[in-house]
Amino acid sequence: MSSSPDQVIERLRKEGITHIVLNTREFKRLRDTYHVLEFDGADGPVLDQRLKRLPHSMTLLFAKNHVYVFEIPPLPQPAKHS
Repeated sequence: MSSSPDQVIERLRKEGITHIVLNTREFKRLRDTYHVLEFDGADGPVLDQRLKRLPHSMTLLFAKNHVYVFEIPPLPQPAKHS
């Protein structure tokens, strides 16, 4: 697993992913029922916090009824010298 939200964002960029849709009710259902993305072991709390911080590294485009659409921010463009 990537060690920081920024590294996760970088990996998503490399995979060509530009947007993420998150339905928090469905996420909770899957986590509670099937233990999807439920981390355990000594690193569990750290990984859980990393996952919770990930949306703060993206741009929120839409939010309604517990559904969120995030944009993966593009890489900063190098400054152009005149």
